[in-house]
Amino acid sequence: MKIISLKILLMMTICLFVGQTADAQKGNGNKNNIDKKQISKFLSKTSNILFITSNKIRRNKIYSGYFYKAKENQREAMNFFNEEKFDESIMYSYTARKYAFLAFEINKGKIPDRWKTDKNEEVLINKLFPTGISDDELKNQVDDDDKKAEEEDFNKKGGKKNG
Repeated sequence: MKIISLKILLMMTICLFVGQTADAQKGNGNKNNIDKKQISKFLSKTSNILFITSNKIRRNKIYSGYFYKAKENQREAMNFFNEEKFDESIMYSYTARKYAFLAFEINKGKIPDRWKTDKNEEVLINKLFPTGISDDELKNQVDDDDKKAEEEDFNKKGGKKNG
């Protein structure tokens, strides 16, 4: 089931890339004047990263929950792209990529250099995060989110821990 959903996600990204190229050349943009073609490439690269990460997880069988978060963020990015909310699309795809990196590293993988953001992607990210966001800040935010989710689950169950 997971393989099918990943293949569908990858195919959606490819279809978006092909389908949006003509619109991008017309100059349709958004408030930050970001080209649809660049956004489509960004989303496609993230989908490829998710696909390879899923294979790594399948081989090593170390499940952390980060990959699920990555898939959900990428799905939201695709939805925002289809709604032509490009800023949100990039933000969610960037977040998905970071979650995928965490899942990949937990599964004893070293992040390849080709996965890291290139110059064009840096321009897109800098338009959204003018003050910048470091990997450590994102990881701390992810850890904080995980702790909050655990506390909410703990409180919903009346203060009883699982196990």
